[in-house]
Amino acid sequence: MSTALAGAAAAASTESGLLEAGLLERIVEESRVAQSEQEKSRARDIIGELVKQVLEGEVVVSDNLAASIDARVAELDRLISEQLSAIMHAPEFQALESAWTGLHYLCRQTSTGTHLKIKLLNAGKRELIKDFKSAIDFDQSALFKKVYEEEFGTFGGAPFGALIGQFELTRQP
Repeated sequence: MSTALAGAAAAASTESGLLEAGLLERIVEESRVAQSEQEKSRARDIIGELVKQVLEGEVVVSDNLAASIDARVAELDRLISEQLSAIMHAPEFQALESAWTGLHYLCRQTSTGTHLKIKLLNAGKRELIKDFKSAIDFDQSALFKKVYEEEFGTFGGAPFGALIGQFELTRQP
């Protein structure tokens, strides 16, 4: 199979753009990797990219197909590991992970029941600042209405026992 792939790559490099498109079309049709037109278009893109990488020397084609596949999988694994490492070490991700870990700990360590509930309100710092600035007085803010009027100020409401916020306080809003 690797010989056929190398042959296809060599043929694709020597043929004109029109013939190359015809060869890709033939490969997609004969391999029966796709049924719908959308799948065929995606298969053409993938096979075309593979041929391009073979021609540029990024992918080495050998007679041992299993070794070629294993090498490609190892390369993809390396790339994914690098991306995942970059994400997991980003300060923004670590702050988010810390917040969710703390919330998970709070929920797991608290005995809840019919009278004790944990509610989560997702309100960003900028949203709260905008809410407080647009309100005439603090008791006109949306947060006050949500926390006080809808619960404590309502007959049968369930008042909050504690409000916990997590904000990074800086000089800028």
